[in-house]
This record gives sequence, C-alpha cells and structure tokens, in this order.
Amino acid sequence: MNPLDRVQRESLLRVAVLAGNEDAWRTWYEETYDDLYRYVQWRCGGRRDWADEIVQDTWLVAVRSVRRFDPNKAPFLAWMRGVAANVLRNDLRKRRRSPKFQQPADG
Repeated sequence: MNPLDRVQRESLLRVAVLAGNEDAWRTWYEETYDDLYRYVQWRCGGRRDWADEIVQDTWLVAVRSVRRFDPNKAPFLAWMRGVAANVLRNDLRKRRRSPKFQQPADG
C-alpha cells in the first residue's frame, strides 16, 4: 500500500475508533493480530502461554492509549509492536521482583 494511502486509511480508522466504532477496532485487530502475535511470541522465546498474556495486555493498553497513535509517525502494527515491547519489559520487571521467580542463592 502506498504510504500516503496507509496514513489516510489509518487516520480514518483512528477517528472511527475514537468515536467508538467497534468495526474500526475489529478491522485493526483482524489486520494486525497474527503479525503482532508472532512478534510477541518471538520476544517471549516461543512460550505461547506467556505470549498469550502479553498480547492480551498489549490490546488492553492500546485501547486505553490509542489517542497517542499517530499514523504520520508509524504504521499501526509498528505502534502495537512498541506497545507490546513495553508491556513485555514491564512484565519482566515484575517477574524479577516477585519472590516466586527468584533464583535460590548458592550457599
């Protein structure tokens, strides 16, 4: 797709999403889910259970922060990958702080 066509199309989708149009969300979801999932699964070392959790959290964050998406800066999928990377980074920090995930000390 021509970059200008993409920007125009994603700008219209963004406006529709912000207006509460569920079909616009569904369009973005269906167009990006598979690529986003593959990216997250790769970042999770192939662990499907972890990837499922991260992808779900990524969509929840995207719903809350879609106003920040700017089609002029990047495609929606690239923005979603950035959101996913941040969600995964935060999850890793949480796991490191959790005693459940701590390694026993040698001693």
